[in-house]
Amino acid sequence: MKKRDIQNYHSLLKDDIGHQHLPYSPSSIRELNGKQYMLEGTPYYLGAHTEHAATLKTIIVG
Repeated sequence: MKKRDIQNYHSLLKDDIGHQHLPYSPSSIRELNGKQYMLEGTPYYLGAHTEHAATLKTIIVG
């Protein structure tokens, strides 16, 4: 995965994206700059994973 791929993925996310890692982070508080934190943290996890697949199942407008 290239840096451009990560940036394209993150462009789909809202700015206040949340991350909860149970049981270490029991709170699901959303930070105003959560998207930036996620962008900075993503490369760390990519070192442990070599492939990824995702399927968009539904879009709800409302």
